[in-house]
Amino acid sequence: MSKISSNDSGFERELTAIHKPLRRHGRFIAVAIALTLALTGCSSDPKASAGAPSSSAGGGTVITAAVENDSKPLSYTDNNGGLTGYEVDLLKAVDAALPDYTIKIESVGADATSIGLDTGRYQVIGGGLYGTAKRQATYLLPGPTGASAVQIYKKKGAPYQSLNDLVGKNVAPVTPSGGIFNLLTTWNTEHPAAQIKIQTNDSLTQAQLLQGVNDGTYDAVVRPSNLGEGDLIAQLGLNVVTAEKPIVINKTYLAVAKNNAALNDALNSALTKLRADGTLSKLSKQYFGEDVTVYLS
Repeated sequence: MSKISSNDSGFERELTAIHKPLRRHGRFIAVAIALTLALTGCSSDPKASAGAPSSSAGGGTVITAAVENDSKPLSYTDNNGGLTGYEVDLLKAVDAALPDYTIKIESVGADATSIGLDTGRYQVIGGGLYGTAKRQATYLLPGPTGASAVQIYKKKGAPYQSLNDLVGKNVAPVTPSGGIFNLLTTWNTEHPAAQIKIQTNDSLTQAQLLQGVNDGTYDAVVRPSNLGEGDLIAQLGLNVVTAEKPIVINKTYLAVAKNNAALNDALNSALTKLRADGTLSKLSKQYFGEDVTVYLS
């Protein structure tokens, strides 16, 4: 059985050279020869390049998976300082289902995941990734791992059930160039006679946005439902509910480099098994408060 190790530091520290005078010529030569042999031995290993999978002591392939360090409930640090979340537990389950692989998990900033995958530091990344056309052209996307249901959050009793209902309403700000921004922009492009006013702000927290709906500052918030909104509404005691049906369902995926088809196949096999045996459903209920696997058919 393979083992998981978590590394919250992100990137490893670089080795620091220690300069110490060598008084004897013979000792200098011995050290130089030792260093040369060590460097030669490392460079002869075809798997020693940055980020490339390597073999573990047990013969399995060691891969590094990166998740975002502050993306509750997908991946975050709990009260005890441990790395947890839906994608973290999902990767642990995948690791257990793949005895030929050992998955090391690193928690890094959101921007560092794709950069690390592009440079070969990571072999797989998470982040609740949508299967966009650009992403499909750039990476292999094992999954789906779950689903993100984009919802209208509104005050209880408000009649908003669709984007058309939000025309002329005070819709809460969205992150510029984010997924919801693109969704609303597409709506406006396709409905020139029914425009939604799009406000942008990337500094407001989801608590502030939902509180704004509760207080009447905004008529509605358009957000994915898999980022802990339900728990937040309950914790704050807000009089906020969702529309009867999601606006759109976006399946989510992991991402793997295009040249790593074998790993992609292995991950797909494991995810298919975990969906069939109910693991995805169980984790979904635990972290999202609902079974998002119903959106995967």
